[in-house]
Amino acid sequence: MARGMQTPLIRPFPRDPFSHGDDGLGNTGLPLSGRQPDPRFAPDVIVEVINRYPNDITLVATGPLTNVALALMKDPSIAHKTNGLIMLGGAFGFNKFATTNATGDNPASEWNVFVDPEAAKHVFHSGIPITAVGLDVATHERMCLREKDYAILSASPRKEA
Repeated sequence: MARGMQTPLIRPFPRDPFSHGDDGLGNTGLPLSGRQPDPRFAPDVIVEVINRYPNDITLVATGPLTNVALALMKDPSIAHKTNGLIMLGGAFGFNKFATTNATGDNPASEWNVFVDPEAAKHVFHSGIPITAVGLDVATHERMCLREKDYAILSASPRKEA
């Protein structure tokens, strides 16, 4: 765990229209892990780990791609030394799940790409193999919690639940 870039590559950080809250996690109030972050810059850690373990690392991005883009800018060769990137981002089907749950500033935008489209473009054109889970999939009704799921979470003594 290392701290990365706190702003998009070029533009100001956009205002979240409704979903991510002040803490970026919907104001869930999750406790901090207690782990001390690595003092190095996150893109540097990405480059170092991929170069140390070539072809053994799969990157997983659940937020904007700024740090992945910076790592690729620092060392473009890492694109071909990974097993790829699995990302939560984009909206690839213009359907009710994507449009109802759009998280940028228009009915088809997805927050992780919307925040830093320049970083996303850089990553998409880097040659790294990408598996994207789009908003149209991640928010599909079959992926959403059901009443019985809420009941299980509500019964849990864990604050995270």
